[in-house]
Amino acid sequence: MLLKFIPGVNIVSTILLFLVQAYYAGFGNMDYTLERHFKYRESIRFVKKYRGVAMGNGIVFMLFLFIPVIGIILVLPLSVTAASLKTVEILKNEALLTSKEVTLNQEPF
Repeated sequence: MLLKFIPGVNIVSTILLFLVQAYYAGFGNMDYTLERHFKYRESIRFVKKYRGVAMGNGIVFMLFLFIPVIGIILVLPLSVTAASLKTVEILKNEALLTSKEVTLNQEPF
């Protein structure tokens, strides 16, 4: 907080704080899927390995929050859905998840 009062450093600290918040937002969005398949420590290891995916999802999440009213309504379901789709894709590619574990209901309504 005190870094905000030092000229020049305040810009860098703002960007750094934004990126840290984006990482944890992306981590949280990915964790909805990971908690079904991994234990706590395995989940942390997975997100550390795919830090870029978490950051990318979190940055989009944070930027959507800048849109008044509609951003708050849209960002929550969209970011969790995007993170879940990407996480499942990574899990399948690494053979950590079998296709039997993720079955989609193909029956017509």
